[in-house]
Amino acid sequence: MGIFGRRETFTEILRHPMTAWTVLVLSLLLTGLAWWISNNFVHQRAEDRFRFEVADITTSLQKRMRAYEAVLRGGAGLFEASDRVTRQGWKKFFSTLRIDQYFPGIQGIGYGQVVSPADLSGHIAAVRGEGFPDYTVYPEGKRETYTPVVYLEPFTGRNLRAFGYDMFSEPVRRAAMERARDIGNVSMSGTVTLVQETGTDVQQGFLMYLPLYRQGAPTGTIEQRRVALQGFVYSPFRIKDLMRGILGSGMADVSFHLYDGDGMSPQSLLYDDDVAGQFIHRPDHRPDFDSTSTLAIGDHVWTLYVHTMPEFISVVDAIQPSVVAVGGIVVDLLLFLIVNSVARQRKRAVAMADDMTEELRRSKNVLLEKADALERVNGSLDQFTHVLAHHLQEPVRLQYAFAQLLEMLVPAPLSPEAKKALDRVLGGAHRLHDLLHDAELYLSAYRLPQTVGLCDADAALEVALHNFERTFTDTGATIERQPLPPVWISQSYLTDVLSAILDNAIRFHHHDRPLHVKIWATSGEGQVVLSVCDNGIGIDPQYHARVFDVFEQLNQNQGASGTGIGLSLAKRIVESAGGRIWIENADTGGVCVRIALRSGGE
Repeated sequence: MGIFGRRETFTEILRHPMTAWTVLVLSLLLTGLAWWISNNFVHQRAEDRFRFEVADITTSLQKRMRAYEAVLRGGAGLFEASDRVTRQGWKKFFSTLRIDQYFPGIQGIGYGQVVSPADLSGHIAAVRGEGFPDYTVYPEGKRETYTPVVYLEPFTGRNLRAFGYDMFSEPVRRAAMERARDIGNVSMSGTVTLVQETGTDVQQGFLMYLPLYRQGAPTGTIEQRRVALQGFVYSPFRIKDLMRGILGSGMADVSFHLYDGDGMSPQSLLYDDDVAGQFIHRPDHRPDFDSTSTLAIGDHVWTLYVHTMPEFISVVDAIQPSVVAVGGIVVDLLLFLIVNSVARQRKRAVAMADDMTEELRRSKNVLLEKADALERVNGSLDQFTHVLAHHLQEPVRLQYAFAQLLEMLVPAPLSPEAKKALDRVLGGAHRLHDLLHDAELYLSAYRLPQTVGLCDADAALEVALHNFERTFTDTGATIERQPLPPVWISQSYLTDVLSAILDNAIRFHHHDRPLHVKIWATSGEGQVVLSVCDNGIGIDPQYHARVFDVFEQLNQNQGASGTGIGLSLAKRIVESAGGRIWIENADTGGVCVRIALRSGGE
């Protein structure tokens, strides 16, 4: 069938009464697909950001608690390296650590000495002899063992209240100390109220203990460690102060709860940030994302619950799928009206032809006149349907045209709010056109032929450069190219690959210098490596692989726009031809895109 025969067949199909409804159904399905893609993209991006923030909170907590454990081990090392640690020596050790600068959130670093009942009075007298006449071990009472706080730095403010406090007298503290003594390692207590609390801004707290044993004493068994126990290096923590020291002011769009143990209950709640209390207990609060995990801190377990706040997904991101859906439906309805109008026009033309046939019987002259008129009408109709068929290949362009028409029809001057809304409609229409166009190209790449031919790479490059000739001229860009050898790939697809790479170079050029692109090839071992290098803004090496992921855009904050499909399409085309594509940093500050393909000699 010739070209004219195919055109007539298509025209007949276009004029069929069911064509308009078929176009409407198919375009609605396409709009639904676009909405689904957009909605999944928005939610996947939000979920990835939430997982990153959860990991950041978890890592910060674990790293800081390990750092505090290292501080305790430093204190223990001081005792093991010295015959006797004096109060002044402990103070100097503390000042050297610069706790406020490097370990914010810790209440202090102290030493609790093990004292037997027989040595209690001598111990009190010795400390009073150091210049503390009011020193005593409290709370009073007879106990098998005492562990009063002897050293605690900074020895000011709240910490003065802990001086002489027997930590063995309180069950929660004692359980943690006995556990540390028996395992010979760091142990953390459960939730307690510190003796440092003054009645103002009372916070929950906990303590971390590291046992000290007498030098030279055997510690191979639990019994030996109990006998050799000398005391404990420890640190008290006020939980809110600790969290502020670790996480600062927190994160505005996520909130977290910390529970003592491996379960979550109001009784085990250790910490919740100020914002969390406003939402977590509300019946209508349904976070977009949440996460529950356990953290092993020494021999202790915390449960971390993190959830998003209502504003986690921005309004702009949330309405993006709706904009795609509404814009697509508008285009779908316009297409339906246009195609339906063509079908109705066909019916009118048939009726006109019947009238002209009737007139033919009456008069030859009238017949000739009507025949001429009918020929003119049919010629106009064929021309119209041909143009319409051409435009139906890219129906999404109607959305952008409709938005531009709306901009021209609205009387000026526009209010700032109306101008902003109209600009958003135009931007959304343009974005929808680019997204569907690139998505169509990407999906079409899956139908690439399994066999490829020998390609004139220079000719493919010439077409790609011609596509951007005006842009290069307007921006003052320069192209440095060398002859390219033939390679095995479809020439049109190679043009698409080179066009995608050049488009990225233009979009992400450096604003402080004109764009310069260098294109050359190297051959060896049966393959040709095509190189396209620019002097643009560059890409961090850790993201070199990610740029080939579909919808991936790593430089949105640079003011450039795109769909994130171009390089994904390029990778698909090159790999379908048995080749490979990758990115390297360029000496000019930008990036080099390398394409390895079979050489023409293979």
